[in-house]
Amino acid sequence: MKPDEIISIVGNLIENSLDAVSNDGSGEIYIKILQQNDYIEIKVKDNGPGIKSEYIDKIYEQGFTTKEGQRGHGMYIVKEIIKNANGKIELNVDKGVTWSITIPMVRSEEFD
Repeated sequence: MKPDEIISIVGNLIENSLDAVSNDGSGEIYIKILQQNDYIEIKVKDNGPGIKSEYIDKIYEQGFTTKEGQRGHGMYIVKEIIKNANGKIELNVDKGVTWSITIPMVRSEEFD
């Protein structure tokens, strides 16, 4: 995995969290990046309103957005990077949104 791919993943998740949380001083975003033996774990959590259930199946579709004036490529790109790295992404909506991503440190030759 290239450093710019990790930056793209984290940047998109943080940008979405910033759009979701309240800007009255009560908004919180937590970011954790751990390197384990053979994988990287990324967690991004916010205390925003969450994602509407009718959007959850659509958020990775290219062109899907709930933001006015946006193109809807961010989460599609995140999903593609993770898929190409043979990783996984999980979403938990409970008092905000938590993204949990696990990416192997070495790509499988099948995906190179």
